This record gives sequence, C-alpha cells and structure tokens, in this order.
Amino acid sequence: GLPSTRVESEGQRRQPARWGRWRRLAQEVRRLRWAEGWTERELARRLGVTESWVGALERGLWKVESYHERLAKVFGKNPGHFKRFLKN
Repeated sequence: GLPSTRVESEGQRRQPARWGRWRRLAQEVRRLRWAEGWTERELARRLGVTESWVGALERGLWKVESYHERLAKVFGKNPGHFKRFLKN
C-alpha cells in the first residue's frame, strides 16, 4: 500500500490550515473518481490499496507522502496536478 500518516492523532485537533489543504486534495480525488464513474472499490483496485483507505483519503483523514505519482497515473494527470492542492 501507500505510506501514510494520520492527519489527526488521537486526542489532537486538526490544524485548520493543514486540514484545509488535505481537504482540497480529498475533494479533488473524489471529483475525479466520480467523473470516471468509479466506485471507491474500483479506485482502490487501480491504486492497489483497500476500499477503506480510499474512503479515508477522500475524507481528508490520510496524509499520504508518496501518492502524487500513483494518483496522477490512475487519473491520467500530471503529478503537479495534485501537489497544487497542498499549497496555501
């Protein structure tokens, strides 16, 4: 699977700025998945991860360090497409 860390640890609150960036990325992944007509299960299959992992990604719960290239390949995008969602 893809290496990842939780955006929020147990008992910690999300930092609004960080949450906003990951949420924007999460919304873009969901938008692209819907545009392709894929289920979470189908996207998970294409990425080689679990369906629950995709669900957590789309809710902004995962901060994934090496996902840009894999997401870009799956959606036919340039890796920079996803990186721009993490900028302020």
